[in-house]
Amino acid sequence: VLGKLQQQHSAGAANSSLTGVTAHLLAHSAQERLFAVREVSLVFDKSGLPLLEAVSSGFDARPVWTEPSADSRDGLRCFVMVMDVVLMVFCLPLLRLFRLCQQPGSAGSCLRRYANAWALADWP
Repeated sequence: VLGKLQQQHSAGAANSSLTGVTAHLLAHSAQERLFAVREVSLVFDKSGLPLLEAVSSGFDARPVWTEPSADSRDGLRCFVMVMDVVLMVFCLPLLRLFRLCQQPGSAGSCLRRYANAWALADWP
């Protein structure tokens, strides 16, 4: 577990006073291959009332595409890699076509010009 502590002070005053404390924690689970990040803030409002706020998030310690040879042996990671390629090859060119048809002018003429079997097959 790694941690970091920050103190927050009021700005502009000659006698700066403490207005809050924030702690950042990073934990790693080797068994689950996950990282967890936790941010806890204790802030004092102008009346002196303490306000506690906590935010947590988790993410994979070994994301897909960092080791493609190892990822190809894991069924779910291999599926994610294949779907990434499908997205790049098929879906992104269609988005480019859609943006092109949004330009000023007739959308109908754009579709007649670009939306045919040969243009879509040759697009990527």
